[in-house]
Amino acid sequence: LMLLQVLLVQNCFLRRHVKRNSSTSTADGFSVGDTSVVGRSLLHTNTYALPLASSSSSSSSLGRLLSHKNKVGLTVAAYSRTGEDATYHNCATPTKRGQRRRVVEGIKKSIDGGSGKKAIIEFSNELKRWIRMGKVETAEEELLHRLRQYDLNASKLMPDRVHFGIVVNGWAKSGSIGRAETLVEKMEDLSIEEGKSWLNPNVVVYNTLISSYARKGNVEKALSILDKMEHMYFDEDNTSVKPDLLTCNFVMDAIVKSYHRGSNRGPVAAQQAEALIERMERCYGVTPDVITYNLAINAWVKSNEPDAARNAERLLRAMIDRAEGGDIESKPDLFTYNSILNAWAKSKEVGSARRAHELLDAMERVYKYAGTESAIKPNFQSYSTVINAYAKSSDPNSGEKASELLGRMTGMYNAGHHDLKPDLITYTGVMQAIIKDTNDFSHLDAAHRATKMLNYIESVYDQTGDEQFRPDRSVYNLVLDAWSKSSAKKADAMKRSIQERMIQRNICSYRNPLRRSVRVLKHRKRKR
Repeated sequence: LMLLQVLLVQNCFLRRHVKRNSSTSTADGFSVGDTSVVGRSLLHTNTYALPLASSSSSSSSLGRLLSHKNKVGLTVAAYSRTGEDATYHNCATPTKRGQRRRVVEGIKKSIDGGSGKKAIIEFSNELKRWIRMGKVETAEEELLHRLRQYDLNASKLMPDRVHFGIVVNGWAKSGSIGRAETLVEKMEDLSIEEGKSWLNPNVVVYNTLISSYARKGNVEKALSILDKMEHMYFDEDNTSVKPDLLTCNFVMDAIVKSYHRGSNRGPVAAQQAEALIERMERCYGVTPDVITYNLAINAWVKSNEPDAARNAERLLRAMIDRAEGGDIESKPDLFTYNSILNAWAKSKEVGSARRAHELLDAMERVYKYAGTESAIKPNFQSYSTVINAYAKSSDPNSGEKASELLGRMTGMYNAGHHDLKPDLITYTGVMQAIIKDTNDFSHLDAAHRATKMLNYIESVYDQTGDEQFRPDRSVYNLVLDAWSKSSAKKADAMKRSIQERMIQRNICSYRNPLRRSVRVLKHRKRKR
């Protein structure tokens, strides 16, 4: 009661003091800033006493202003007055840490004293807070401490596999996969050796481990965990670890990411991906979805095998058959078709570009008749991939076909399909196809058409400043190559003109003697 009386007297004194000096305060731009204090508001006079230094001996006495409580806690503002000037300070209380400690202790007491759903949720949130702060080690120590308290009957809260799963996920996201797997092994030991069956890891916990190894491309670890789950499901009759669709997709992702450029793992990874599709249907009764098939197709695309495109298209036909049979989850999407187009673009088979073009035409027909329901409207990547296929192809009429696709893209862009706007890469691919196609175009004709495209690219960039049309060295080099292959009398003059344009735009050609000598030296070094 005495404390409340002192507080009320002080509050009244401060109100009169502020009211009397309101004109000076307003002139000085008085504003009280809020400094949030985490915890419960403890109205104690000495708790918020702040020594504010005065500039002269004639300074007036210091005052303290306690503002209203808000949802977060108590906000405190202190001020000091010297003569006619008022200076106000935002301040954090010296007992901020103490209040946090008391709040945390209160939460822990409520958790220890309860065993219901509320206590379980509060403990889960506590673990998540530690993990968000980056203190996964502290979260694990707290978890094991709670488990020991429960064993000693010092707490009613029983940590379960959900709490362990939170910490396992924390270790996995922090990159410490080894610590995550060690904690899962501890869960297995506690459930088997100490009879704590409620700590037996389930499919969610194992999926966390597999997804972590999938991000690293560690297919051996991912497959070993899948084998362990299969053994526990069939031999130990543990239905809680039955692999599900998510499990298989994580393993499939690990298989795809295990391929590294220059390694010979590409064919193995593609075969493992197809074997996993068969395994998940036969052993687990899990039906693959569009993500599963897309990952398997991507494995074939990355394999660089001669028949990769045909195998990828075979999986596409399997997806279409499933969708027509009523399995909507296996229906191909735009990513599926673009992956097949990319496989044909990378293929070295004769007629691969033509096959990609046929698939693109099929996509357009489906979209034309089904409309937005088809969900496979060809996008910029679809057209660019087919143009790139013609640029790499030695098939006849490749230049004419690439030019026709460029005209189709331009027409659709002008009709309102703004996502199909051709850019520098598109024109570069068409120029490559025209220069390589000696059946439809003579070398002189190809050089003229390439120069015309270069003029258009430069004009668009100069007029609009669109960075997607910014000409680079590769475009100029293509035109120079085209004129070099032609036997026209004006070829040398055209090449000098193009080189002057490059100099004006501060672009160096690969014909620079220094660059060429460096490239020759590197080539000789590789030969040795």
